[in-house]
Amino acid sequence: MKLENIKNVCVKCKAKCCYFGGPSFTKQEKNNVLKAGFKDYFIPCHEYFDIKTKKGKCPYLKNCLCSIHKVRPFSCKIWPVFAKVVKGKKEYILYHCPLTPYLSKKEIIKMKKMASKLPVRFYEISWEGNMPPFILKKIEKFKPTQLR
Repeated sequence: MKLENIKNVCVKCKAKCCYFGGPSFTKQEKNNVLKAGFKDYFIPCHEYFDIKTKKGKCPYLKNCLCSIHKVRPFSCKIWPVFAKVVKGKKEYILYHCPLTPYLSKKEIIKMKKMASKLPVRFYEISWEGNMPPFILKKIEKFKPTQLR
């Protein structure tokens, strides 16, 4: 999907996914953001980094668009596909956000493949371990379905 189309969908939706508490970053992803000259909102969380948010809003969201899009973290690149860890195994989920209908099956499969590259520990830390209940409720409104 073309970046311009993504931007249009996100602006129209008001980037609701960017109000989920912010993504988790690997050390390299954090360094890429800082090297690109963006402000440091990072807080260490185990071996990864979370970001300081206000009421769940990603601090890098500006006018419903991602200001760090070129250096955004992996977890943002694969949205609306995500993995949830159940009994030590990844289960892949497709969230039905306004962007989902515009993604081809091929793009979704590619995102799932990308999601499989992150270690289970990343998802354990960034998902249920740190998400406040009010954010989990917001996410569930996107009607997740399991990918096979």
